[in-house]
Amino acid sequence: MEQDVATLRGLFLDLAEQEQQVLVEHEGGRLAGRVVGLGDDVVVIEGRNGSGRSLVRPDAVQTIATEQVAPAADVRSHRERPSDLAFRDLLAAGAEQAIEVAVHVRGRSTLLSGVLRAVGEDILSIAATRLSTISTFVSLEHVVRVDLEPGTGEVARQR
Repeated sequence: MEQDVATLRGLFLDLAEQEQQVLVEHEGGRLAGRVVGLGDDVVVIEGRNGSGRSLVRPDAVQTIATEQVAPAADVRSHRERPSDLAFRDLLAAGAEQAIEVAVHVRGRSTLLSGVLRAVGEDILSIAATRLSTISTFVSLEHVVRVDLEPGTGEVARQR
């Protein structure tokens, strides 16, 4: 009996190449859109109708639904593609531009929204507004997803 060798990364790669619409359920939420980028620790999903891009941690993904039935060969994908996309690096690029974000934090029922100020090795900081002097610091280990303001596609473009 042949054993399937499917991987989550391989599936995301297939979905990106096929430009399929997906519904991704993750810890604390769900997200509809299209996979437009993939790294070792990040999946970039472009929301439907130009609603912006989201950076999702693969280890937070619980289910993936597609609008099209995939042939069995597609769900057995074990391909790996080298990528230079990294969750922290994409966030750092967003902080340089002081973009608006909504951060989904593991175990928290409400979003943290504001301006992405800085990203360190294992934390990020958000201010309520561009003029605010008060910051909230978040451990990157607990970040499940970050929604980027519409129009910031260059921060999370596919490489």
